[in-house]
Amino acid sequence: MSDVSACGSRTIHFSREDEDDLRKEPTTGAILEKARLDAHVGGPRVDVRGDDKTWRATKEEQQHVGVGGGLSIGHAAVEGVHIAEFHAVETFTAAGIGASIGAAAVVGGAVVGLALGVHEWLEAYQKGDERRAALAKDEVHVAMLTHLSLPQGYKEAQLAERGQAGRGSESIAAKMATPLATVDKPLVAVMQHHADLGMHAARDFIESGVSKEKFLATHPAIAEGYKKDPAFHDGFDSLVWAKEQTSTPSLYTDALASVASRDCRYAQSSVSFKL
Repeated sequence: MSDVSACGSRTIHFSREDEDDLRKEPTTGAILEKARLDAHVGGPRVDVRGDDKTWRATKEEQQHVGVGGGLSIGHAAVEGVHIAEFHAVETFTAAGIGASIGAAAVVGGAVVGLALGVHEWLEAYQKGDERRAALAKDEVHVAMLTHLSLPQGYKEAQLAERGQAGRGSESIAAKMATPLATVDKPLVAVMQHHADLGMHAARDFIESGVSKEKFLATHPAIAEGYKKDPAFHDGFDSLVWAKEQTSTPSLYTDALASVASRDCRYAQSSVSFKL
């Protein structure tokens, strides 16, 4: 993507700690989970991937539970997740489901009808759990996006897709800002490296002239990164987005220039900038 021999300057951009982390290549998911724990956010592990569905997409897929005429998920426990921003929602375990049926459960102000049987209650609970997980991933994804250098318009669109996340100082995303700017700051460079690898892959895709599906099918390493690594995924999609903004071609050239400048830093530290 760039002629690194033309970089010229030998200014050191990465500390020794940065370089060690870049060479160890911890996964983006592991980095984000470390930052989440360093932010003292409770709850189960949040494993963010490239192919995660947003909370909104998950909700759209779960509009109804197949009971009688259909019970809208909006009337079940999961709507409380949106209201409480993942923090104050009661969690029902499978072991406690039978007991919960005996008395109506109220979560986020929504009453689950007593007519539900054990199977239907379990299905509603499981779908609610999927939404809770999706919202937690959105929170962590927002924290990642705010620390990556990507085309601004793309970032704004992705943040809008996760508009229910990152609200207020008590959100997971907001709490993660401090460790990502301090104790975990060296790992932000690793996440950016993953995003830049995705941008390089996207340029190869754009120049190939084939469909995205065919390109990924013939480049398994890129397909794997695109599926599993959220930073790689956003790096790839952000460059494709910039290329598609034909009314503003500078967005694409500016994005290429930005990643080329970082290629110089990688080259100076003997870190590969392409898969």
